[in-house]
Amino acid sequence: MEGRATQRILRGPLAWEAARFGIPLALGMLLQNLFNLVDAYLVAHLPVGEASAAIGAVGFCDQIAAIGTIISYGISTGTSALISRHQGAGDQDSIRRDSWQSILVVGTLSVIFGIAGIVFAGPIVRTVVGAKGPVAIVATRYLRVMLAGGFTIFFLLHLTTLQRALGSSKTPVLLLALGNLLNLLIAVAMIFGNGDYPPAFGWARWYATLLYIPPMGMLGAAWGTILARFLVLGPIVYLLIRRFPMVRPPATDRGPDRERLRTLLAIALPSSAQFVIRIIGMLAI
Repeated sequence: MEGRATQRILRGPLAWEAARFGIPLALGMLLQNLFNLVDAYLVAHLPVGEASAAIGAVGFCDQIAAIGTIISYGISTGTSALISRHQGAGDQDSIRRDSWQSILVVGTLSVIFGIAGIVFAGPIVRTVVGAKGPVAIVATRYLRVMLAGGFTIFFLLHLTTLQRALGSSKTPVLLLALGNLLNLLIAVAMIFGNGDYPPAFGWARWYATLLYIPPMGMLGAAWGTILARFLVLGPIVYLLIRRFPMVRPPATDRGPDRERLRTLLAIALPSSAQFVIRIIGMLAI
């Protein structure tokens, strides 16, 4: 399968091959952003008093959470550049080593941002952003969950990027689409629970009641997003290992490799720095 994909890339019409890989990439980024858009859309249907605070909180919490996602995706982009080159050269040993080193980096970022969310969500919301009152309360709870569960989007984007770099362009998009569908189904039930539903979302009441899910409001949107991403990670890991066994490192090569990490970070960090600066500017304003 990988051989046919490689031959198509090397011998197929350039415009068609660029579109065949570029369009799924664009769709993948769109689907990633839909997680946040779905949350914003759903919390807007909360009762008026609760919705106003929730909408204000979602606006800047998603921007803060996006900082970690952008840094992690910079690692994914840099890794993609490296292993695509190794794939073209037929160097499976370097694919395996660079893939694993990038996974170590993404895992480290997950721990850093997760701890930051658990410990510092309150000070970030109240002191750095300056939120007050009900907005600060719901934003702190929402941001804590989103940052603590940030590993789900970090690895979701990273592992699908690895698959694209190795020649699989459609499967990652389908899995991201599945994640968005699960997000909608789960988040609606967790936001409104076994309580009152807006007419547009009444279809979720039966399984929320069956599962004894209480109304969680804005916090339910955060947990729904994290759970949906986590459920999709399983198939992504399975397909990556099954279709591309070269990404699995031997036991002797599972520690950090300073030289490979240095090369990876030199490519990855500049690609994400400009977007991080933009978001920080937006938060400052």
